[in-house]
Amino acid sequence: MFGHALRPRGTGSNSIYRGIDWIDEQYLKHPDKLAHLLPILGFSLRLLMETVAREYFASIGDDRGDKALSNFLKEVAKPAILAKIGTVERNNMALASEWIDGMHNFEALFAKWAHGTLAVDRSALVRQADLVALVIDEVWT
Repeated sequence: MFGHALRPRGTGSNSIYRGIDWIDEQYLKHPDKLAHLLPILGFSLRLLMETVAREYFASIGDDRGDKALSNFLKEVAKPAILAKIGTVERNNMALASEWIDGMHNFEALFAKWAHGTLAVDRSALVRQADLVALVIDEVWT
């Protein structure tokens, strides 16, 4: 789902990533039979990003509480991706640019998936997972 193996440096984020990866492997074995796993995978991406954000801020002695994810995306992830946008793989460049330019709000998409107000399909899930992987690779590996 993420395009490659991730290595989040935090214990919690690494465990969540491995769980997401395992659920995705099960889904891919029987996608028609296990379609009910897609919403779980969708909201799990938000859990992963929330955990990465909290671990990142804890690593620098900062507790952002409920604002950890939004602060992390705005203050840490976007600047890191923007600084490396020229080295981002071509298939991730468009999505990364849309996110940095504010045309794509994956935090809002995660919230909709987490609350069940938007159906999750595999292609959207993989697209968001690519962006999550890019953030983790650049900031939390």
